Amino acid sequence: MDPFKHSRQWLGIGMGALMLAGFLSFVLVVGRVPFINHWITDPQFARRCLVIHVNLALFVWLSAILASLVTLLPGYRSRPSFWPEPPAIAVAGVFLLVLSGIFPTAAPVMSNYIPVLDHPLFFMGMGLVLSALVVTHLKVLPFRYKRVVPAEHPLLPVAVQWGLRWTALAFLIAGLTLGISWWQIPGQTSSDYYYDWLFWGAGHVLQSVNVMGMVNVWLILYHRLPGSPSISIRTTNGLFALLWVPLLYAPYVAYQANDVGFYYSQFTRLMQYGIFPGVLGFLGVMGAGLWRMSGAQRRVLLREPTVYGFSASVILILIGFLLGALIRTSNTLVPAHYHAAIGSITVIYMVMVYQFLPFFGFTMASPVFRRLSSWQPVVFGFGQTIFAIGFAMAGLTRKVYGAEQQIHTLKEYLGMGLMGLGGVMAIAGGIVFIGIVTTAVLPAVPLFIIKKRRALWKAIKSIPFRS
Repeated sequence: MDPFKHSRQWLGIGMGALMLAGFLSFVLVVGRVPFINHWITDPQFARRCLVIHVNLALFVWLSAILASLVTLLPGYRSRPSFWPEPPAIAVAGVFLLVLSGIFPTAAPVMSNYIPVLDHPLFFMGMGLVLSALVVTHLKVLPFRYKRVVPAEHPLLPVAVQWGLRWTALAFLIAGLTLGISWWQIPGQTSSDYYYDWLFWGAGHVLQSVNVMGMVNVWLILYHRLPGSPSISIRTTNGLFALLWVPLLYAPYVAYQANDVGFYYSQFTRLMQYGIFPGVLGFLGVMGAGLWRMSGAQRRVLLREPTVYGFSASVILILIGFLLGALIRTSNTLVPAHYHAAIGSITVIYMVMVYQFLPFFGFTMASPVFRRLSSWQPVVFGFGQTIFAIGFAMAGLTRKVYGAEQQIHTLKEYLGMGLMGLGGVMAIAGGIVFIGIVTTAVLPAVPLFIIKKRRALWKAIKSIPFRS
């Protein structure tokens, strides 16, 4: 069996989820932008689109790309069995997740982190995706540290092999936190409050997991830069431990879920103080390494295509930290903060996909697309930055769309106008990304599939239909 088959499959799942999320984001931007937001007369339709968009863009895309990295680790067990493989289970889950949105009876519940549609198909789909991801991370055996092989790998430096195991353990802690919260929270609670309560803890842990995945890609790209000094395994493990150890507190807090004030406040503190020290530590170490390089070496780095996307990711995460520190109440500053944070992860994953395509047998034959791949992350990142700044400036009520939204002051008009402009730029960057990857992948589609389809079409046309 191809040892990298599952990695390609998870990459495809992530790309498909991002494409669907980008399509749905058109509805969300139209529902917010002044002067055209009245086109959407049914706010519930916009909310159903928002629920599916968030789960595809925040959960499926980011988790699938992380799974694609994890399955590249030495020791990943991909032996075939009579059970469907995790990527196949995840595809079925995504299909059910999207299908649930067409039912008007699927009531959207705008819970934090994981908004839901109160419909059986939605929960079946999310359950299948989550179970596929848990099995994938368990196949790595991250708790057996002796399985880490300090050997050459075509894509993963040794430091990243350690970092991905830290990240896989963190993902399993997120799943454990969700299970404990579900066990402790009383089921008779109203759905609007229940799902926010349920996903609050696991969502905070999952955010730390996504940040750890981003840092792993930073390290991959950093080690691929010409002349960049290596980072020691001890330093890498120490900084990943700084990100990971606070998460051990999460299952205990989840066990205290019935103490609502303690539960909400402690997970908030976990995010406030558990993420930025490790991220700033990694940035400091990598920045010091680049500073020690000579002027000529740094000038060479400026010609590296990955540097632009790397810089966009760093700027966005720092903006996310700043906006998060400014939050005092629940308004659009909150989504501004997490769109900047999630944007930093998404943009670096886009850069990673470009780097991995040749390894998976796909090439960008056109010089135009190769140049575009250098600047596309900048366009997407700049759009996300404007989007976040506009949302933060507006300071409007969260989670209202279309006719529900009330814009009165010049500041609110400017803020939401900037949000719309940034959203359009980010969507355009996402479309270019999908176009570049698609043009690289399509030529590798086996010709026999195309021939079979042509033969089938000829057979259909030859049927003697009668009126």
